[in-house]
Amino acid sequence: MKLSVGKKIMLGFGIILLLLTVVSVLSLTKMSVMNEKSELIVDSWMPGVASINRINYETENVKSLTLMHIQSENKDEKEQIEKELTKRNDSVLKVMAAYEKTIYLDEDRQHFDELQSDWDRFLADNKKTIQFSSQGKQQLAQFNLQKDKVLFDAMQENLDFLVALNEEQADKAAQQSKDSYQSARMQTFLFLGLALLLGVIITIGLTRNIVGPLRAVTDGIQEIAKGNLLVEKVVVNNKDETAILADSVNQMKDNLALMVSKIVGISQTVNQQSEELTQISNEVKIGSEQISSTMQELAGGAEEQASAVQDAAETMNDLNEEISDIEASGRHLNEESKQVYTGATNGRELMNQSVSDMENITSIVVDSMNKVKELDHKNAEISKLVNVIEDISNQTNLLALNAAIEAARAGEHGKGFAVVADEVRKLADGVSQSVNEITTIIEGIQNDSKEIVATLQDGVEQSKRGNEQMKATGGTFTQISTSVSDMVSSIENIVQGISGVKTGGDRISQYNEELSSISEESAAGVEQTSASVQQQLASMEAIASSTATLNELSEELVQLVNQFKV
Repeated sequence: MKLSVGKKIMLGFGIILLLLTVVSVLSLTKMSVMNEKSELIVDSWMPGVASINRINYETENVKSLTLMHIQSENKDEKEQIEKELTKRNDSVLKVMAAYEKTIYLDEDRQHFDELQSDWDRFLADNKKTIQFSSQGKQQLAQFNLQKDKVLFDAMQENLDFLVALNEEQADKAAQQSKDSYQSARMQTFLFLGLALLLGVIITIGLTRNIVGPLRAVTDGIQEIAKGNLLVEKVVVNNKDETAILADSVNQMKDNLALMVSKIVGISQTVNQQSEELTQISNEVKIGSEQISSTMQELAGGAEEQASAVQDAAETMNDLNEEISDIEASGRHLNEESKQVYTGATNGRELMNQSVSDMENITSIVVDSMNKVKELDHKNAEISKLVNVIEDISNQTNLLALNAAIEAARAGEHGKGFAVVADEVRKLADGVSQSVNEITTIIEGIQNDSKEIVATLQDGVEQSKRGNEQMKATGGTFTQISTSVSDMVSSIENIVQGISGVKTGGDRISQYNEELSSISEESAAGVEQTSASVQQQLASMEAIASSTATLNELSEELVQLVNQFKV
């Protein structure tokens, strides 16, 4: 399958982004479940436990105050107790109303309705007990209070069940939250590890797949820039822009080698022809000087001169055509070199885009890390609420102890109350133990959250290292662009040198035409011999000057091509 460099980079980072997206979605989903369970604990079960304990506390106070009312013989004290009973009854109603808002299980609703019904019946009988006590009917009041023990015990059973239910549901929600966290942790580690592994594999693969061919192309271009045209062809097995770049470099090297070979041949021909032309001009000059002594020799010399000039003109025409071909090849090579430079520049831009993609990956991982920190903050809030519940449990335990003391003071009449106080103390101890277990679970969640933050931080460091590798690859493209730019400048200098040689050849051809015209005029008439000889001598001097110029250009051209090893 033929993939360009850009598509390879997009595919590699697309896979990494997909895995990171999966990790983020899984983390957010699991955190949503954990948040839901945490809110359930905070908004329903923990407040429910607190409300039930409060109801238990207030109902015990009502029963204790009723017993104190029966035992008291002071009317003012009885009135004060009745006011306190009214406050306690109102407090129970408020707490029950608050607890009812947290109910969403049918089982919870059933036992709460039974508790509320028993409490209403208990209040009705308790009013009669207070009336008997206020009328001085202590025996009836004591009997009525003892009769209400059945309702109070039923209330206590419902309270115990509701406490156990709320604790069970709180533990269940906490365990579900922990299970969700463990699942999210395992999946996060799995996908994050897979993403990091694929990131390393893709980075190494792309680096080898791109940097290796680019290094081979760079080495070849540097050798060509040094003038070594004997370097081996750049071989790239890829089917992307690097292969096109390598083929272009190979074609450029072949064209440059061919052009240099032609330039070497032409420079040798120019040297040879210039030497012959110098010799011919010298011979023509000697012959012209001898014209005055002999007309016969003048005629023969003119014919030889015309023939030699004609040969020189034909040679110069051929030379000019070859120089024109070389000049065209040089310009074509210059255009191909510019295309190579454009390809290297595009590669550098693609690498810059890759660096931008790596920075986006780093931003996604940092955002996930912030989400986990926010969850850790919520767990801290739950810990505070657990501490509040623990304080309430300790207070309930203390009240149970006070109630036991009051029951001991009451003697035989306080035995039932002592049993209830002992049950309240046991219930408070159970709540305290459950609070300690929940605290341990929350601390475990907070420690695991810190591990996820550390893992995500490691992912950020891995992304930064991948970004640095992409920047190094971009530097390689920049080096290629610089080398190709230097080579383009060298080729332009060669083309300018060839243009100078062509100009010199055109001038020589012009002088040859003038020399041919002069020779024909010399052969046409002896009468114009003297004037023709002077003109011919001047032309020979111009030819000699042009020949010297041609020699200098030829030597300069030889120096340029000697920079290359063919």
